[in-house]
Amino acid sequence: MGEIATDTYFPSLGVSLLDDLVDRSSMSEQETRDLAMRTEVDPMTLVYRDCLFGKEVFYAKNVALERDVTKIHQNLKTIAQEIYYLYNAIAPEDFEKMLRSDIDEMYNSISHIYSGKEIQSSGN
Repeated sequence: MGEIATDTYFPSLGVSLLDDLVDRSSMSEQETRDLAMRTEVDPMTLVYRDCLFGKEVFYAKNVALERDVTKIHQNLKTIAQEIYYLYNAIAPEDFEKMLRSDIDEMYNSISHIYSGKEIQSSGN
């Protein structure tokens, strides 16, 4: 299988999948390890991946996606911390007082309507 891939597929590309087309000096340690792991894979698997995605484009998309996911995770973490601090800034007692005052205010605003109906019905 490896010979078939080398003899038929690679000459049409002008390169071999076993050639290192990625500049390792600009990669992090994790990226270097990932790339090394991928080059140890069966050549037919690499041929299949390259046919579907294109080696360089696929690698670039993975790096960009990883950076985007990291940014999203960092933003969510920041938002969660802000919510936590805001929640702790409002003491539970203050929150309950605020709710009770809102409920009392709503009751007072509608209680005269109810008592007015009672007066009208008792007056007839």
